[in-house]
Amino acid sequence: MSTINLEKLRVYVTSGFSGIMAIAIFCGSSTLYAQRSISPADTGRMKWGHSDFSDYDRPTMCHRALGEATRQYTRRYYKDTALAPIVKNSAPIRELPKEAIETVRACATRLNLDSQTPDQLWAVARIYLVLGDLEKSKLVAEKVIQTGINSEEKLEMMLQALLMYLNHSESSLSLANYFADAIRAFEPVSNTSIFQVDITLAGYFLERYNVDSVLHYSKSAIVTLKKMSIEEMDKVAAISAFTPQLDIANEKGDIPQQEKILVEASELLKNWRSGLGMQMIAGILHGLDVKKTVYNKRMTVLNDGVWENSDGLERPKSGVASLIVLVNHNCGSVCYSRINAIKRLKKTFGDDLDVVLITTTSGFAPGSGPLTPTEEGKAAAKYFKDYLELPYPLLVDESPTYKLDDGRIIRDNGPLAQMFSDFSGTNAVVTDRLGRIQWAGALTFEAQIRLLASVIERAVVKESD
Repeated sequence: MSTINLEKLRVYVTSGFSGIMAIAIFCGSSTLYAQRSISPADTGRMKWGHSDFSDYDRPTMCHRALGEATRQYTRRYYKDTALAPIVKNSAPIRELPKEAIETVRACATRLNLDSQTPDQLWAVARIYLVLGDLEKSKLVAEKVIQTGINSEEKLEMMLQALLMYLNHSESSLSLANYFADAIRAFEPVSNTSIFQVDITLAGYFLERYNVDSVLHYSKSAIVTLKKMSIEEMDKVAAISAFTPQLDIANEKGDIPQQEKILVEASELLKNWRSGLGMQMIAGILHGLDVKKTVYNKRMTVLNDGVWENSDGLERPKSGVASLIVLVNHNCGSVCYSRINAIKRLKKTFGDDLDVVLITTTSGFAPGSGPLTPTEEGKAAAKYFKDYLELPYPLLVDESPTYKLDDGRIIRDNGPLAQMFSDFSGTNAVVTDRLGRIQWAGALTFEAQIRLLASVIERAVVKESD
């Protein structure tokens, strides 16, 4: 039985630690190409600037032509394509336009792909992959890996191959697994590389919310951590072996399981990066303390702040599940992934899901000069409704402000922003039909939508008391 005391871990929480430190363990492939490259007002006079690839004479250039041709042949206005409903447990597959594939084929026929210098081999492997010849692609990838000057460089190349095949399409997953197995069998054994394989695959399947696979690779990564010296462990993002399990337990609203996971994490990470692991675990525990008091409890009616775009009904709205999201009207393109995630979740659940946006004042709005809180609230409402096409109730949270002696304005958290801050790193809450909190967590990227879809599905069908 573990001797780690969870209460003692909480002493690591400091006033400067306000949230869970997110570690990016995997950059997933695009779910869909952007479909709003041109305006509906385009009469056809606008022409793509670069479409002649006849003078491309190297594999790297032929592969570059793939991106150019893809942009050219997806240059259409299909308003709803990028906002398709979420298909549960379906891996997004990037489908390349046939015209783009033929562009690459025509370019490649002018080359001798079997006689290329080492600096061109990765491009050759990618070309064969695009053309659907997986066996030749694998052989070329293996050839370039053998050019590595030492074991470390060869392992880095094998990880690169793993990501290349993982990110292409479902048809190339077999090659991703092939190189994952090759890394595991590599001599001399590299625990850090094996760990990278496991967290990469765990991240891949977390994006698709394939729970069994996520748990398999997450637990495998933990087994590898236990084999590492402290020097090896400090080279990797060790906490990322536990975060996928925490995400799954939180999706189910299972706080005891999250604490159990953190006990194991604290035992392994107590010396990781000079105490950083313990600080991070303590921050997560702080958020769990709050969740213990609110999960399955009715959320207080939202009444701090000023409503815009509202129908006058109380929120959370009774009779439906609710997604309440802290957004930022001054975030710009950085937040477009979150905006698309909100739209797709709403499109998926329709009238079964009520969406509520919360934004905080910052003294200005997109394209404006200084504004009063009232003016800013109305400008933010117009921005969300008319520009971002989010016609949902918006609650404007006024940030308390004060001036320093030198004239600088300092803005503190308003009451609603503070509510999210108390959860540690949270910017979204899901409630069930009775307004009871079922989940609190992060909604930042579109890659998180399948996990959120599972949360909302549970909230929609949750039986009343």
